[in-house]
Amino acid sequence: STLLKLIIRELNPRSGNIRLFGQDIKGFKQWNKIGYLPQNAQKTFPATVEEIMLTGLYGSMGLFKFIKKKHREQIELALDRAGMAEYKKSLIGKLSGGQRQRVMIARLLISNPELIILDEPVAGIDNDAAKKIFALLRDIADSGVTVLMVSHETSYHENIFDRAYCLAYGSLIELDKKQIELEMHARHVHPHKN
Repeated sequence: STLLKLIIRELNPRSGNIRLFGQDIKGFKQWNKIGYLPQNAQKTFPATVEEIMLTGLYGSMGLFKFIKKKHREQIELALDRAGMAEYKKSLIGKLSGGQRQRVMIARLLISNPELIILDEPVAGIDNDAAKKIFALLRDIADSGVTVLMVSHETSYHENIFDRAYCLAYGSLIELDKKQIELEMHARHVHPHKN
């Protein structure tokens, strides 16, 4: 979580630098290229799925925030991609945790980001819902969007991500398939640099 907060500038690094799209984040201004879903971002207040989706369009709706046909089409496409189109008029609080999370991911897609950053997207969600979320994320990545995700869940690693890293003991290392298998059975058994 700390690493992601450093990337989106919610926290400032004590040393070193971070680059996004080839630019140091200190001067980075193209935040519209990035979609971020924090941990436990599921909304349960009295709003419909469509109303939640509209909040993802505020930046592109103009000064007076009038909803146009193209906005409704963007919402429909993003919800359809997430398998949630039939719930457009449903209250977000009436959906399951997995369904709410897919709506929140669809909300990210509505602005056509080039990078999606997710912090623990399946925390507290049952196995079937987690599989659907990971399948959606794989589909998003296959469409050319970079998906950066932090997760303690390693049991769904097959065909979900292209690269896996472990951040522990002050170091970040890329894991190969064998090391991922070890992670599934005993956390952090691979060697770390000191």
